[in-house]
Formats: sequence, C-alpha cells, structure tokens
Amino acid sequence: MKNLIQQLIKVSPLFICISTTGISFNTAAQTIIEKPSVQRYGAAFGKIVVQHAGDTLVSSSSDTVLKSGEFLRDGNSESQGSVYLFQNGNATPKAVYQFPGSANHNKKLGAKIALSNKWLAFTEGNVDETNVNVPARVFIVGRDGNNQWRTCPASPGTSTEIGVGVDCTNQFDINGVENRGRPLKSIEFAHLTAKAEHNHNIAISDNYLVMADIKGGEIITYRYDASQNTWKEDLKLNVPDYLKLGTAIAIEGDRLAMSAPGVSGFFTFKRNTTLPESAWTGKWTADTSITNSGHVLDMNSNRIIVGGTASDNVSGTLSFYNFDTSGNLIFNHTLTTPVPPVSVALFSDTAVAAFEIAEPTAISYKLNSSVGRWQEFERIPRSIVPADPKGRAFFTRSADLHSGVIALGWDNWSSSSLDRPGAVVLRNFTPNCKSPSNLVPNCSYDIPTATNWSLTAYNGASAWVNYNGNQMLTTINNAGSDFWHVQARTSVSVTAGTYTLRFNAKATSARSIQINLGHRGGTWQSYAQQTVNLTNTMQTFTLTLPNIPTDINSVLDFNLGKSSISAVTLDEVSLVKNL
Repeated sequence: MKNLIQQLIKVSPLFICISTTGISFNTAAQTIIEKPSVQRYGAAFGKIVVQHAGDTLVSSSSDTVLKSGEFLRDGNSESQGSVYLFQNGNATPKAVYQFPGSANHNKKLGAKIALSNKWLAFTEGNVDETNVNVPARVFIVGRDGNNQWRTCPASPGTSTEIGVGVDCTNQFDINGVENRGRPLKSIEFAHLTAKAEHNHNIAISDNYLVMADIKGGEIITYRYDASQNTWKEDLKLNVPDYLKLGTAIAIEGDRLAMSAPGVSGFFTFKRNTTLPESAWTGKWTADTSITNSGHVLDMNSNRIIVGGTASDNVSGTLSFYNFDTSGNLIFNHTLTTPVPPVSVALFSDTAVAAFEIAEPTAISYKLNSSVGRWQEFERIPRSIVPADPKGRAFFTRSADLHSGVIALGWDNWSSSSLDRPGAVVLRNFTPNCKSPSNLVPNCSYDIPTATNWSLTAYNGASAWVNYNGNQMLTTINNAGSDFWHVQARTSVSVTAGTYTLRFNAKATSARSIQINLGHRGGTWQSYAQQTVNLTNTMQTFTLTLPNIPTDINSVLDFNLGKSSISAVTLDEVSLVKNL
C-alpha cells in the first residue's frame, strides 16, 4: 500500500395559478445554544461542532471539570474537557461525556469529535501529561436497546460549579479485549505522535471508523463487526508525514476522502464491499487551481468541497468536485472567499464555509442545477451571536450542515470572559429568495438603501417607504384612483418562458394589491397581471406567470394604489424561470 501512495503522489490529474401559505421562518430562523453549566475560564465550547439528523455534538476541550474539594492548579483552565450532545435544538444536553478530576488535567477530551446515525466518537488531546508513553485514544459511544445514546453515570462528587456531575472514568471497554457492555469503547492510536490534539483526526460512519495520525503519517480504518461487537482493522496506510494526510476526513458509504494539505490536494478511496479486509483502492487528486489546498474538506451526495488559500495568500478558495456515474471524480469549478475558510460542510446541494475572524462569519452556497455550478446563497453576519458583556466577539471555529440546518461553533478563548464561554448557532437553511436562479436583486431588502427597488407615486397620490427590519414597508397617504398610482418596482431581465413569482406580503388592514410583470417604458405593455388580497398576517403568495416573452428591459411592479391607504409590507420576492 505504501507503493500505491507513492504512485498516487506522482500522478496529479485535474480532475395562471395562485396559492398562499402561512409563513414561519426563513434562513434567519436560528437557535443559540450556550455552554451548559458555569465555567470561569475559556472552555472552548463550540470549537468543533458536528451534526447528524437532529443530533448536535459539541466539543468543549478546555472545559474545567473538577471533583469536590479540588482547586484550579494555576488559576486557569484545567482543560479536562467535555463533550456535549444536544437533540433537536434543545439547549439542555441530552448527554455529557467527561473524565473529571485533577488527575485528568489537560486531558482535552473532545479534541476531535465525529457523529453518525449509529455512533458518536471523540478523542483525548493530551492524555496523561505526566507519562509521555501513554498514547491518545478514541472513545466510541453507541445506542442502547431503546435507540437512545448510552451515557456515563452521574458523579455527585463532581463540582457542580464548574462541572455537570458526569464521570466516564472506568466506563469504557477496550476494543478487542473487553466486551462488558460499558457505555464507551476505546481504541488507542498506534503511535505517540498522535498524542497532541493537532496531530490526529477521526471520522465515523455507521460501518467505518477512520483514525489519522497526521504527524506520524499513518491512517487506520476500522470496520464494525456487529456479530462480535468489535471494530476490526480494515486498512492501514503509512505515508510520508509531510503530506499531513487526514487533516480533514470525510466518509460516506464506502467512499473515503482525506485531505493532504502538505501537497495541496486530497485522496479519495473506494472500498469493494464484496471483498474482505483491506479492499480499498485510492486515487490522488491535485487541486491545481490553488496554492494551499486541503486544510478543510467535506463529502456528501457524491460531491466533494475542498477549502484552501488563494495565490494572493489573503483570500480563500472553495473547489467543488463530483463523482460521475462511473465513479470518476470530476472537477467542477472554484469560488473565491474573502479569507481562507476554517471549516466547510456539504449536504446534498447545499454547502457552507466558515471564517474565523472575517465578516461575514460564514457563507452558504447552493448548487444551481440548471447550469451545474455552485453559487453564493447567503452571507451570515458575525452579529448572529452577540459579543460577550465586555464587547469581545467570538471566533468562528467550525461549521457543519445536515438536513437544512447549519451549525456554527463559536468558542471564546479569553481567560477573563466569565459570562460567555462559547456558543453554537443552529441556523435554518431553507430555500428562499436568495436562490441563485432568482432574477430579483436585493430580494429580502438586506441592503438598507434598498438598491434596485424604487417607490413612485402618480396623479396626486403620495406614499413613502422604509426598509427597517429587512422588509419594504410602504405607508400611503393618498392612494390615487388606480392601482398603478402607487407603485413599488424593480427591474428584471427575462427570456421567453413560464415563471414562478413568490413573495411574502401583509397590510395593516385587509386590502388588495395588483402585481404586474411587463415592459418598462413606451406603452408599458403588461405580460402578466394578478390581483391578490392581503390581511394583517404575513402570507406567502405563489403565482405562475406563463408565456412571458424575452425582454431585457422589463419591470416587476407591485401596484398599491386605489384600493386602500392601508400600509403594505413586502419581503422575500422571488422570480424564477421554470425549467
């Protein structure tokens, strides 16, 4: 297998109806989970966050967890570390995993974490600092007979001020040696080079566990044997340590992707499930579009996203790949980001990249299937998490994405921050007007001056507009004698076909408005026109506009005159051509 790796390194290929529905939340809907329990010093809660379905696993590797009667050694964090499991956005953890006490000083539990439907896993980052010959371990937790995550027992002797009273000491079996039904199972890294938290990494799926000794240049995969309740070694790779192989790892089904930032690229492997152990074949892909690739990577739905640093050493890059029906890896394209991403995540046709200290703190992306390219969807501002009481902002450390929910981990390393030791944001990612295929610019009025939108009044009508709250609110003093006498509009360019118009609207009292798509200027020819009735409750309206001709100088207008002086609020305006 070492010869295979050497061969792979040498080869570097490029690779008309209307409906209304009540509106709930758009992409701004989110939940903020702050670190449970009191913590006097930076606990690094949120340094790593991973998701699967409704489960969110969060690392707090600098958490101090002392036993009753113990005191801080040096007035700073003890860094025993904690791992928290949350479910369905609930801020109360469903499970906590800790090794409390001064004997576990600087253990850094949760140095790396991983999650699948069947398993959660976490590592210790520094182990026993008094004994340099103790290797780091991975701890694996499964579900019980009721499909609940197994947990460690409560520990009344653990300090309730800076801990949560859970003790996993002696609550684990050793893989392949013990099988006593304890809640955790442990597997040691083979070499001491993996001992520090930055020198190793893990990934887990329902069938496989991947352990990367980045510094030592060794990758070991394990396959779960349910008949013996044991993880069996499946593949071992020994590679040059300069590759930094496994800095980022993603596993999906029988396909494995591992980054190698030391040579600006990544490996992909495919396992032949009809054969026994070690039936993996690999291929090296050089990301030649950038100079420093592979520090972050993810894979989902036969697609891969790789983040790196651009050639100017200031901005970042995101490269997108996909596997074709024959299993060949195809390079799609590369996008530029404001700074290099610290974390990326991919789920189906959505992606997210997080940035440590930049504005925005993250950017989400959507695959435009009509052109086969990824496009920016939403810029997520740092303000989604408030600064701590002294005005210090958090650092974005990690991101994950699953089933329409973005998870962003914000830790706080400040040793003097007593009140906000870290947080995780769960933010809904649902298709809204910011789809790349939407023809309406500034569709949710995020730009305060409402660029691309205008309000006009004719024939003695009068009205004014403001954009507070990222909505367009039109207050009407005189409605005039026709719908078009008060008009909110934006320019669009259309090609021949059928379109879907979707928008949210309400009024201070019941009234009607008229929506029109037509030519700007001349006779102001109308291509489609529809009247809708508003109430004082925000509703989502969906209109089908057939037989629209090609017109690069068309206008979409909301006609608010004649009917009433009731103020009208518009939001989330989307005009998309039907495929």
